[in-house]
Amino acid sequence: MASIEFRNVAKSFDNGKVTVIPDLSFAINDKEFVVLVGPSGCGKSTTLRMIAGLEEASKGEIYIDNKLVNGVAPKDRDIAMVFQSYALYPHMTVYKNMAFALKLRKMPKTEIDRKVHAAAKMLGIEQLLDRKPGALSGGQRQRVALGRAMVRNPKVFLLDEPLSNLDAKLRTEMRSRIALLHKQLQTTFVYVTHDQTEAMTMADRIIVMDKGIVRQYDTPQKLYSEPADMFVAGFIGSPSMNFVDCTVRKNKGKITVDFAGNSMCVPEQKAKALVPYVDRTVVMGVRPENISAFADGQNECEGCVITAETEIAENTGGEVNVYFNLADSRCVACIRTEQKVSSGDVLKLFIDGNAVHFFDKETTGAISAV
Repeated sequence: MASIEFRNVAKSFDNGKVTVIPDLSFAINDKEFVVLVGPSGCGKSTTLRMIAGLEEASKGEIYIDNKLVNGVAPKDRDIAMVFQSYALYPHMTVYKNMAFALKLRKMPKTEIDRKVHAAAKMLGIEQLLDRKPGALSGGQRQRVALGRAMVRNPKVFLLDEPLSNLDAKLRTEMRSRIALLHKQLQTTFVYVTHDQTEAMTMADRIIVMDKGIVRQYDTPQKLYSEPADMFVAGFIGSPSMNFVDCTVRKNKGKITVDFAGNSMCVPEQKAKALVPYVDRTVVMGVRPENISAFADGQNECEGCVITAETEIAENTGGEVNVYFNLADSRCVACIRTEQKVSSGDVLKLFIDGNAVHFFDKETTGAISAV
């Protein structure tokens, strides 16, 4: 098993003309499941390839199991990588695909057989060992790719968007299977994805990347409830957080925020952080699930009631995603209602004041009480 550490790592291409990772530092604990998440081109796959040794760092140091691995060949790093494309040998059976690396190590046949069958049983693919990849579904191929990595018993598993080729149902099934596999193997997992739902449901901790830098490195719950900036707040959560410009006011000792003809009294803990921003514009962030259909008798002092004209209504079964405009910003609310909602309907919605976030309009950083 192994920890991983990046110390001021940079990566450039084209003789230093293109820098994709300017300065990256983080540490992953032994046996931890860490997900690198971010939009396409943010540097997450390049980071994974540097851990694997498939790309060399231009600057900085990379440690695996407290050993400097800069310049160490991929085969000598004791890692196993699972790719998006599965990378199975099409002319070999599932058994031979899984056994191939062990045969190269000249491991005894009985030991190879034991390891392959043990991995196949854990992954539920024992009945597929005699088939070739062409006769398998996408989910089955991905399990074979996982099995091929498992039999090597590596210190670190690296998974590069392994579920992106699967349909929605299979993705959900494989997410839970990979999470269970991590618990069973008790090995360090580093997983790359652009899908924040995968990150939130699988990870012990998540590294949110953007343009080659770490925006926030924390637990899924902390990323959701205490985002460091607007990028993290907007990236984590589905549908994305709503952002609305508002003006901070101080009335009779109370801090309020004004937006689109509405005024909301800010809860005391959040109000303290807004004192330096009185009479200035900040950005209020509110998640769609924290905007509900207003019910008579609801305590308006704990939030703000707004009137919204529905642009689009998406019925997802248990909820309706209601899209509307607020202060020149397009917003969405996830509301639970038994009534049919249609375009053009005017609704009374309640913003939960205890769940809102505030961000500095210039720096985009979160405004929080010290």
